[in-house]
Amino acid sequence: MNKILFLLFSFGSLFSQNTNIFDETFDPSNLVEPNLKLPLIIKSNDENPEFLNNTIVDSIIDGYRIQVASTSDLDFANSLSNNIKNKFNYETYIIFDSPNYKLRVGDFISRKNAETIRVNLIKNGYDKSWIIRTKIYKK
Repeated sequence: MNKILFLLFSFGSLFSQNTNIFDETFDPSNLVEPNLKLPLIIKSNDENPEFLNNTIVDSIIDGYRIQVASTSDLDFANSLSNNIKNKFNYETYIIFDSPNYKLRVGDFISRKNAETIRVNLIKNGYDKSWIIRTKIYKK
C-alpha cells in the first residue's frame, strides 16, 4: 500500500504545475502606456470648440419633401434617384422604412414651394408624387 501511495505521489509530481508562478522577467520601467483619447470636458463658461459649431443637428427643421416612390428594391430606388438628380438637379433622399425604401425629393420650408416642384414632377411622368411633412435640412 505504501509503495502504491509513493508511486502516485512521485508520478503526480512529474505532471504537476511549475512551482515558479511569478514571471521574474517583467520590468515596469519598460512598460509603454497607450495614448488615450479622453472625452472633451467643456465647462459652462467655456467657449464651444470650433468642431461643435454648425453641426447638422442645428440645421434640421420642420418642412416638406415630395415622396416620389416607395419600393422594396434598393437598386430601383437608386436608379430613380439618379434619374431625378440628372434630369432636374433636385436633392434626393432614400429613406429605409421597413420593408420599403422611400425616395423623397427636396428640402422645402413652405408647402407652396413643394407643390410647385411636385407639379413639375407630375408633368414629367412621376404622377404618384405626393407631399409629406417631415424634418428637412435648412440651407
